[in-house]
This record gives sequence, C-alpha cells and structure tokens, in this order.
Amino acid sequence: MATGTGEDQSAQKLGHYPTAAIVLAIILLILLIADMACYLAYCHLPPMPAFIDGTAPLIAVTVFSEIVVAMIV
Repeated sequence: MATGTGEDQSAQKLGHYPTAAIVLAIILLILLIADMACYLAYCHLPPMPAFIDGTAPLIAVTVFSEIVVAMIV
C-alpha cells in the first residue's frame, strides 16, 4: 500500500519496469566481468596504461549508477 513517501514511489516505479530491472542487472554483470578483467590486466601494464585501466571501471560504474538513480527518481 502506497503512503506517498519517496520510498514507496520509488518502489512503485521499479515495479512498473521489470524488464528494465533485468536489463540493468545484465549491464551490472557485464560491468563486473569487465572490472575483473581490468583488475587482472592492471598488474601487468606500464604506469599510464595501468592508470587508465584502473579508472575506466570507476567511470563506467559512476555512469551506470547515475542512470539507475535517474530511473528511480
């Protein structure tokens, strides 16, 4: 039962888009696999490529998080 609070409204929005939730879960899984690949490569790279390799997953997760927040709010 919705009482009009922010949490209830967010839960209602997520409930209306089960396909979007599945797509977001798949994207999150892909990001996790890519993150692990970057982590494994990081140790074997020279300094500048290692820096890029280390920051790319952080940027990807930040963008993903912003998309999720935008969909909820």
